[in-house]
Amino acid sequence: MENENKIRKYLNTCKRIVIKIGTNVLTSAKDGIDLNILSKLCKQISDLHNGNKEIIVVTSGAIGTGKSQLKISKNKLPLNMQQVTAAVGQSLLMEQYNKFFRKRGKVIAQILLARDDFKEEKHIYTLCNTLKTLFQLRVIPIINENDAVFTEELDVSHDKNVKLFSDNDILSSFVAVSTYSDVLIILSDVDGLLEKENNLISFIEKIDEEIEELDKGNCNIGGRGGFSTKFKAMQTITERGIVGIIANGKTPNILNKIFSGKKIGTVFNRKTVQKRIAENYSAEIAMRAKEAGIILAHSNEKKRDNALIYMAELIEKNTIRLLEENKKDLTEAKKNNASDAFMARLTLSEKSINYLSSTLRKIANFTQIKKELANWNVENGLQIKKVRVPLGVICIIFESRPDVIVEACALAIKSGNAIILKGGKEANYTNYFLTNILKKGLTQAKLEQNIIQLFSGTREDLAILLKRNDCIDLVIPRGGKGLIQFVSENSTIPVIFAGGGNCHIYVHNDADIQMAINIIINAKVQKPSACNAIETLLVHEKIAPIFLPLVAKTLIENQVEIRCCPISMKILQNFSPKPATENDWITEFLGLILAIKVVSSIDEAIKHINKYGTKHSEAIITQNRKIYEDFAKEIDASAIYWNTSTRFTDGGQFGFGAELGISTQKLHVRGPISVDALYTYKYKIIGKGQIRE
Repeated sequence: MENENKIRKYLNTCKRIVIKIGTNVLTSAKDGIDLNILSKLCKQISDLHNGNKEIIVVTSGAIGTGKSQLKISKNKLPLNMQQVTAAVGQSLLMEQYNKFFRKRGKVIAQILLARDDFKEEKHIYTLCNTLKTLFQLRVIPIINENDAVFTEELDVSHDKNVKLFSDNDILSSFVAVSTYSDVLIILSDVDGLLEKENNLISFIEKIDEEIEELDKGNCNIGGRGGFSTKFKAMQTITERGIVGIIANGKTPNILNKIFSGKKIGTVFNRKTVQKRIAENYSAEIAMRAKEAGIILAHSNEKKRDNALIYMAELIEKNTIRLLEENKKDLTEAKKNNASDAFMARLTLSEKSINYLSSTLRKIANFTQIKKELANWNVENGLQIKKVRVPLGVICIIFESRPDVIVEACALAIKSGNAIILKGGKEANYTNYFLTNILKKGLTQAKLEQNIIQLFSGTREDLAILLKRNDCIDLVIPRGGKGLIQFVSENSTIPVIFAGGGNCHIYVHNDADIQMAINIIINAKVQKPSACNAIETLLVHEKIAPIFLPLVAKTLIENQVEIRCCPISMKILQNFSPKPATENDWITEFLGLILAIKVVSSIDEAIKHINKYGTKHSEAIITQNRKIYEDFAKEIDASAIYWNTSTRFTDGGQFGFGAELGISTQKLHVRGPISVDALYTYKYKIIGKGQIRE
């Protein structure tokens, strides 16, 4: 009783409410829509809306309304006639909703959905965004199933009954869960759940076998639902922390009575009392990933490789569509005045798409990493084995690089890890389309869909996700200082930072000049938006007067802006350089800008790099191996080059197939994060009854 009173009082505090109105409430066999009932329900819903509630109406009754309008008396209709009556009835039903709500100064919106709309994260994300905007505009959305088009909901042949929304009971539960609602009210033509003696059960703490035995009611004359579907709806929502109510929609002032705490209808208690919306969404994603990761870790390696091959084929088949989706993102980015560097990172081309498909095939063909790392016996006869195992669940957060999705998923699946992807909103269209392609590859390989999940929550949702160390094993942020700082402040999960690349090339006094020019142009110009492109050029003072004018000429020919220290300003005064500021030494330009500084020695070059560098990739041009060895010994970075471009710091270029990013830290991986970094290990100890003395 105490719990029931508490929950009934809680109803008045609920913010987001889904109200499902059944066919038998709205219609009668002879007269079609029961205008009196509908008018009264619209008034009650308007009253709730005036109380600053967010209301979603899920309505049935389209087919019943259509049958009445077309003067069809048969209960069972062939499929095509059901579609016709649904199409006719839908417009009439909405006409009446609009009429009664407009009288009360309300604006409504119609949304037609099918079960498939809840299978793809993109559709759910779009639905939630649409509803969010409607709520902000104080519009009441009215949702119905799209019977006129999606025949699965109507065709009960060949055991298809499992697919039915069933008079919208299941649809309403999907809507409630997807929108993180607080309560679902199903209005039917029965008072609620009855005991065997036909007494009303006002409160259900938990749906168990005993309660399910009471599911004998018949409340679907004229509709397609029944108590079994209402039970399923209640099970779905209560498991996710949503309160459910089944009540008689024909009871006078039913909604007012429910929200005033009166003992009416059957209330189904939510499983746990949780913080709503953000926590539920993040928890759902994290728990799905954990479950999928456990299954994947024990899956057949051949099956995982096949999934990658299927993905490669699907990407190739969908190249044109993928470019179209990418174009949408590029158009939006241009409207927002995105920089050239940003546009370069965001852009896909046929060449880059072909590279992605070849990357998937390459990783699929890699030999699986040896599982047993060591095997030994100790004095007491115990046999100890050290074996490699997948980490479990990886979360990668990246900005405007949609190609990251493919590389990250390929490495995760190859190593047996589930993955959560959080991309920048600037690449939404591309990210969603790519993710759905990869999920189809999983389906073809008969693997769990939740192995790959695209996280579409807000920054607040992400902060909650980053605290799910019970489900997620590793976070890899790829991006600028803002992202790195956000993850640092919010994550309780181990993090590998794939940070920025403020990379340098130092030209020693004995360098081959033409070689140095070629390397510098490649490292700066080939892809200036890459994290392994150089941002600062350091030149020994003995070679600077000869070398700098030659390299500056080539840089300017390639539209590179140069920013110089006082010494290099004098040497390059004829090239109209800009003076370098202190900020230029720490900036990752990610574009055609290069800072230049003349140094007096290799020691000064090393000191400068260790002060301003990001521990990513550093290079020296010299003909002296000892000079390089001294440089490599003193520089603190993940990759240190001798007489070659820094642009090679890349999983593919290192022969790893791909990467999840470039780690600029020292634990547990440094440099390109590839397959071998996505494992941990455990010990297996085999005994014959030994006990410790």
